[in-house]
Amino acid sequence: MNNRQENLINMQELADYLGIKVSTLYNWVHTRQVPFLKVGRLTKFKPSEIEKWLEGKKVPERPI
Repeated sequence: MNNRQENLINMQELADYLGIKVSTLYNWVHTRQVPFLKVGRLTKFKPSEIEKWLEGKKVPERPI
């Protein structure tokens, strides 16, 4: 394994980070709206992939 491997986060940690309910995150996972990994029966998230996903959700600024 690589020493630079990032730690995976769980549903509760990501929901807290995003400021959403865990039930909303479960729905996003079920409808495959958010990138996730399955580790056995557990659903995990790679923080770097979440950051890329969030960048893709960014709304451009309006010109003044």
